[in-house]
Amino acid sequence: MLHEGNHPSFDKLFLKTIIAITREPDCLPIRSEVPDGLRKRPLASPDQEFSLNCRKETPGERAFVAAMWFFFVIFLVDAAHSESLVQPLECRLQKLRTLMKDHQIQAYIVPSTDDHKTEFVPAPEKRREFISGFTGSTGNAVVTTTEALLWTDSRYYLQALRELPPSWKLVTMENSSSIDEWLQKNMKKGDAVAVDPKKMLAGTFKEYSSTLNNSGISFIAMEDNLIDRIWTDRPTYNEGNIFIHALEFAGEPYERKLQRLRKKMRDLKSDLLVAAKLDEIAWLLNLRGHDGEHTPTFVSYVVVRNRSATLYTDTNKVPPEVVDHLRKPGAEVEVSPYDNFWSDWKKDVQTHKKIFVPESANYQIYSRVPADKMIFKKSPLLDMKALKNPVEVSASRRAHIKDAVALCKLYYQMEREVPDGAHWDEIKATEILAFYRSQQKDNLGSSFPSIVAYGKNGASPHYIPTPETNLTIGTSAPVTLDTGGQYLDGTIDTTRVWHFGTPTPFQKQVYTALLQGVADLATTVFPQGSPAKLFDFVIRRPLLKLGLTFGHGTTHGTGLFLEVHEDYNGTFFENFIGSQEPGYYKRDDFGMRLENLVVVVPSAVQNDDNRDRLMTFSPLTLVPYESKLIDRELMDQSQVNWVNNYHNDVRKLVGDEMIKQRLHILYKWLIEKTNPI
Repeated sequence: MLHEGNHPSFDKLFLKTIIAITREPDCLPIRSEVPDGLRKRPLASPDQEFSLNCRKETPGERAFVAAMWFFFVIFLVDAAHSESLVQPLECRLQKLRTLMKDHQIQAYIVPSTDDHKTEFVPAPEKRREFISGFTGSTGNAVVTTTEALLWTDSRYYLQALRELPPSWKLVTMENSSSIDEWLQKNMKKGDAVAVDPKKMLAGTFKEYSSTLNNSGISFIAMEDNLIDRIWTDRPTYNEGNIFIHALEFAGEPYERKLQRLRKKMRDLKSDLLVAAKLDEIAWLLNLRGHDGEHTPTFVSYVVVRNRSATLYTDTNKVPPEVVDHLRKPGAEVEVSPYDNFWSDWKKDVQTHKKIFVPESANYQIYSRVPADKMIFKKSPLLDMKALKNPVEVSASRRAHIKDAVALCKLYYQMEREVPDGAHWDEIKATEILAFYRSQQKDNLGSSFPSIVAYGKNGASPHYIPTPETNLTIGTSAPVTLDTGGQYLDGTIDTTRVWHFGTPTPFQKQVYTALLQGVADLATTVFPQGSPAKLFDFVIRRPLLKLGLTFGHGTTHGTGLFLEVHEDYNGTFFENFIGSQEPGYYKRDDFGMRLENLVVVVPSAVQNDDNRDRLMTFSPLTLVPYESKLIDRELMDQSQVNWVNNYHNDVRKLVGDEMIKQRLHILYKWLIEKTNPI
């Protein structure tokens, strides 16, 4: 509401609004509805006084006119805001299509990732977001001469509908053709499709090439990225030097890791290997950085030879202590500028016999290697990194205890304030939790954008609150919090559902089914090396009994102060750290997800003949469940026992940390929250 006496006259406000809306933009939309003559016509100054030769208005007429202008101004301002979001995107499409025409390209693919298959790409690498406006972490764009399309999965469907401008079409991965199949059906013979080969995995590029070329469509590796040509105000990487990840957290010196890697190379008869994934490079060298979003990595390549290795990165971010760190006798790693990689790679390829190119490498790396020299397989670093050593497991346990304290602080505060009417919204909860995490030792921020979703927003699995979508948190619906912290000693990913009022019977039924699934999977005993996909049914079964299900996976790997979603070989083995996360999502109503990180450990029960070592899961996440959402009558005794035992562990381990931090009131609250159900 405008405050009387502090605002301009309605005449002046009206004129200022008209000027703001009709001012010629830097780049017009493809179709402009404003005639040229009108666009160029000069407007009066908003401060110019107008003299109208008409009768004096009555007070009632003035009030009516003022009210009409007020609502008209509100309408125009809202329209201007919407247009201000859409217009630059239309402008970018126009510029991209102009470049496509210049290069005789009929379709251009804009992947979501960067040169290194990074999950949360840094700001200067968000090309797909720049061209489409879609901010989700998963999704690829295709721009043709007449259409603009975005492929994403069900986790981001609602978000994409909100964010994409009208000129874009949403394609869901689950229910539609893949990009190469769509191009095959919709492009003509003789058309050309292009992509930056550094932004597409080698395997994906080869698949697209085969599909399109078989249909007479040219698939072109265009090293000149067209998005970069039009992105004139492209942001820069975060500031901050590369730093050493101490042995007390890493558990193994980098020189030993290099020694083990070279042993694997010899077994594969390879004398040259390139590492392109940033988390693999950081893990191998026991280094971390600040270039990544939510992940402490640094932009780089590493080339490993029989007796030497080179790290290609921004040398301005390599302090003397890191140079010294990489000079261990017998494992010296030379540091070279990032841009030197391509010329050096060409030389290395020429002078070595067998070259290991990992499947996680981009096509441009792959294309530089002759077929007779190529070894193209999963990176040996993938398994080396996923197999945590005992020091890493112990460190991760410490990190989860600290993070549980931060989450409990938020839980305690909101549980007391929300029912009393204190204002809490999704963004506020995100910010307060980030502050509580920052109070914990060795915290270095978040491991992914926090998901705090109240009521209907919870129906979108990967909802991220924004000022436009931010809801006030009340007592009539559940709130789902899927959040994580990055600590020197561990990476966190925890999801809990809280309710600050009275849950409905259906909400309790759903929550209890999710908890039953967590308990059933947590107590499963299995042979080491079992495929993770076999366990998906176990965690879904209680929900399926209700005729309900969900569209996302239930397990991912997790790094140690690295990627929260870490690649692994798809099997469960000792000291593997990963997630267990069932969920349910009811559109326009609510969503729920429960997630623990666990570590695979030997089971107390073993085979008599010791042929197949039996394993089970040990929880790392230690955050209480919401007792008011649990319907105990729906659970069997083994599930009840698991929840009670879990809460006993929370009470002991997290409670001890609270006492250590002198949080005695919080400790008393924790005792109440972990009472047997």
